[in-house]
Amino acid sequence: MTAIIGFVKNDMTYIAGERGNSDMNSTLPSLSPKIFNIGPYAYGYAGLTGLGQMIGHTFPFTYPSDNTDIYKYLVSTLVPLLRKHVQKQGIDKDKEEDATEIILGYKGRLFELSTYDFQCVEYSITSIGSGKDFCLGAYHALQDYEDPIYIARTCVEAANRFSTTCGGKIDIIYS
Repeated sequence: MTAIIGFVKNDMTYIAGERGNSDMNSTLPSLSPKIFNIGPYAYGYAGLTGLGQMIGHTFPFTYPSDNTDIYKYLVSTLVPLLRKHVQKQGIDKDKEEDATEIILGYKGRLFELSTYDFQCVEYSITSIGSGKDFCLGAYHALQDYEDPIYIARTCVEAANRFSTTCGGKIDIIYS
């Protein structure tokens, strides 16, 4: 399970996440981050770990030209390519709980994608994973702080402390 938060502050996108892997009985800290940069994108995943890793490490992320709106580009180009890539891997998910949720940051904009219905929604704040409610609650209390790194770290620390399915090192990236 996972706690990843993404938010936009001062025209930058910040994403923070922990490294815990759990099976509902125990949580172990992984050495591999669930968030990382892919070119100009900040990428984070929750849900099925293998699918999140496969997308992050094998999907050929493409980028819009400078005059193309990123939201339009994601919906019309990148998400259909992602759907084909997932299907080509032989992954067919019948239930929403078998999906991977993705947070994607790009040049001060923030999007959430799902491999269940391949939606793409733009947000200024979002969180995914079993610890998302802890992250969102902490963000609400901290949103007026000036330091986005402090906000990001503290949100995930709240999930690590209060969720039995989150834990491990906290990583923070931005775009």
